[in-house]
Amino acid sequence: MYSPIAVFWLTTSLVFGGCLLKLAILPQFQAKVWLNYAQLQRLSQHVRNLPITEDTLQAYKYALQLDFANDHIRWQTGEAQAEAGQATLATTTLLPLINSNLESPRIDKLLIIMLVASNRINEAIDLYRSLALKPTLPPGIAAKILRYALQEHLSFTPENQEKLIGEAVGLDPNLTEFKPFGNVLADRDFYATELGSKVKYSLKWRSEINVKPPTNDKLTELDALLKARVAALLDISAQTITLGDSLTINGDFEQIDIVHDTPIGWNESFMSTGYPWNLAAFVMGTDSQQAYQGVHSIRIDGLYIEQKPERELARAGFVHFPINLPPHSPYVVSFAYRTENVRNDAARFFLSLDPQVFTPIEQALPSTAGKWMVVTILGWNSSKIETTVSPLLRSFNEGSVWFDSFSIHPLDLQSTVAARDAIVDIRIAE
Repeated sequence: MYSPIAVFWLTTSLVFGGCLLKLAILPQFQAKVWLNYAQLQRLSQHVRNLPITEDTLQAYKYALQLDFANDHIRWQTGEAQAEAGQATLATTTLLPLINSNLESPRIDKLLIIMLVASNRINEAIDLYRSLALKPTLPPGIAAKILRYALQEHLSFTPENQEKLIGEAVGLDPNLTEFKPFGNVLADRDFYATELGSKVKYSLKWRSEINVKPPTNDKLTELDALLKARVAALLDISAQTITLGDSLTINGDFEQIDIVHDTPIGWNESFMSTGYPWNLAAFVMGTDSQQAYQGVHSIRIDGLYIEQKPERELARAGFVHFPINLPPHSPYVVSFAYRTENVRNDAARFFLSLDPQVFTPIEQALPSTAGKWMVVTILGWNSSKIETTVSPLLRSFNEGSVWFDSFSIHPLDLQSTVAARDAIVDIRIAE
């Protein structure tokens, strides 16, 4: 932890004599001291993968109060507030920068995102339309703008419609091979086509937020059953098993990163943007209309997938931040999933390419015809060193796939159990 006093002396160490006192009492100088303190704190929290603290946000606030006309301090303050999930406050902080001389395309992009997050989507659209250079928006933000425009019967130029729909379905409009597909998206009658109807349907669930509190919590029940299930799969006594704390962040998908419009702890993974993959359109995000527990699950809708045999299968989903698994240790993965209108191998789970950590490399899951299924996977990190894994929950096909209640627990087994390939148990949710 750094203190403002320490940062003060650090930033003024080259100032000598009477100049030091005169400089130190200037509000602009004090503002820089508070800004330096806030920036160091924020960097430290980023490195440790921790949320921005209230102390750090307060330091930014002091800096801005001391030098209210400083556009750089305003930008840094607004960005920190956005990262902390304070959309309304960040919007208020950032709005004066629209007409500033501070040149950064990130400002326009972040302000559009914050306006959408603050439910001021009409203002976001106005700002987007006014920009000569349109920023690349996160898929969820593009989806919400398009959904609002459809509801309010607002239209975009063909070029802007093509760009926004491409972003919403995870495609890069700048790709040469995207052009024939982009021409379809840019058509004024796009939403009347079969693909357009699918996109329109997905934009609807992607933009609806359920604010009701959860009515139950099956995750607690799932954790309680997990130990007994592990014991049954290994044919040992549950009393010899110690279940460690889950290594995952936000496994219930209830917390949302408003800057990227993704679940906190997870990033979108699009392997569907052309060579070496087939070109494909996916809409992904948190779905508050269907959850195994709590309010939110994550959902992947495959809308259109090319089938060129010389290219890899297209796929998309969510990848968890890297997780460290101790060496020579067992672990248990658990999650719930459901599917609609997909083939048996569409929903999949990936953990590692290293066969000493997880075999098979990719776990294909059977379709569920709308029912929630619970998956329990016992695995062993048989390598001699700590291993980093990045769990992937994804879909390889058209149709809808949901995931919820994801966890990875280290296991302490008092009984002697030999390491082996993963043991996979899939059953209807209780």
